[in-house]
Amino acid sequence: MPHIFITGATGLVGSATVDELINHGHKITALARSDESARKLESKGVKVIRGGLTDFETLKQAAGDPSIDGVIHLAFVHNFDEYTQASELDVLAIKALGEPLEGTNKPFIVSSAVGGLDIESDDGVATESDLPNPAFPRKSEKTALELSSKGVTAISIRLPPTVHAGQHDKGFIRILINSAIKNKKVVYVEPSHWSAVHVSDAAKAYRLAFEAGLK
Repeated sequence: MPHIFITGATGLVGSATVDELINHGHKITALARSDESARKLESKGVKVIRGGLTDFETLKQAAGDPSIDGVIHLAFVHNFDEYTQASELDVLAIKALGEPLEGTNKPFIVSSAVGGLDIESDDGVATESDLPNPAFPRKSEKTALELSSKGVTAISIRLPPTVHAGQHDKGFIRILINSAIKNKKVVYVEPSHWSAVHVSDAAKAYRLAFEAGLK
């Protein structure tokens, strides 16, 4: 039975991923910052380690446990007023989680996102040949994938702008829904394509990626 250490296990994607993994016979240890999160996880049979993303030694010890077969990192500080600082913290957490995995070839999955590249251009329109602003904080994905050269099976899953779950929707998708209800119309730009994923499909992607990383 594969044993996985997970951060962010009580978030929208994290909760669904935990359920998906348990339903397919995986054993889980998860990081929990609050008593409420710990209770939710323990009710599912998940072993809990108390701590947060700033507890780097805790992260190292958990990821370095010999019984752990790999890590799925889903936690992030969603403070968009200080997004750069949140991204820098994510980089430090990834380094702490990745260090004990070096030389083991164990899977280490991180989350990134599709979306804008913060392109600096004269007319504000980005093309495929434009380079992103170096200040744009997609450093976490780069940090994780660099571990591939150090004997870690590093994997990045890029989620679309919205992950939806019906009655549990929150965040950006909830803003769009509330706006449509308030204005009694949905406003969009032709040709009306939008990248989105249901949380159960996202959870399945994490499970399949982890299982592929074990091979």
